[in-house]
Amino acid sequence: MRTVLGGLAKFKHGLIRIRTGEGRTRAKENGISLGRKPGAKFLRTRVREDPFPGTDRHRSGVSLAGFFLALGRIKGAGISS
Repeated sequence: MRTVLGGLAKFKHGLIRIRTGEGRTRAKENGISLGRKPGAKFLRTRVREDPFPGTDRHRSGVSLAGFFLALGRIKGAGISS
């Protein structure tokens, strides 16, 4: 009984893979981007390129979030460096 159900599941899995593969191919042809949208992880990797050279963020031990929080408060208060 389990062998029969396992075989059916494997067959169904193959059909699903074929169907979704065809859909992905059509989407790529139509210019639709696939996969996750770039999010916070993408932004963090871009920020690590040191957007503000000359700052002492790394030596002071301030986290990246804390650094940008303080930077936002400085910009919001109209203080320029």
